[in-house]
Amino acid sequence: MDASEAALAVARRNLAAYSNCEFLLSSIGDMPEIRGNSLDFGYSLGVLHHMPDTAAGLVSCVAKLKPGAPFLLYLYYRFDGPWWFRALWQASELGRAVISRLPHGPRYVMSQGIAVLVYWPLARMARLVEKWVFLQKACLCPTIVRNHSM
Repeated sequence: MDASEAALAVARRNLAAYSNCEFLLSSIGDMPEIRGNSLDFGYSLGVLHHMPDTAAGLVSCVAKLKPGAPFLLYLYYRFDGPWWFRALWQASELGRAVISRLPHGPRYVMSQGIAVLVYWPLARMARLVEKWVFLQKACLCPTIVRNHSM
């Protein structure tokens, strides 16, 4: 789904070999073609922060996902935080610039290594934090948590 016909044309071309793809010309605020709780996966790469109400756009997207379905989200970030955050980003940007210029094989190996050594542990850690927060809420307010499943 995209609000740009040109972007959909690129997606159609890139996914032409797959018969299980549908392409919708629509904006985030107007997605009647997609039923709620129907998508196995969703992603928004560099889009939601352009909306007047980013949070409402995110809620609209997530409402279309099946319970527990992943949603990949990329938002641009202003670097007005701590100095170390900017330094970490600059280092990762340098790594990205080098890796993206590698031939396919080494680039693939590097990307998979980063996924396993960086992203996978961070995702597992986030899941532990999520469970810890859930347990804290259960201790503070058990009647609310009783109606929520993990």
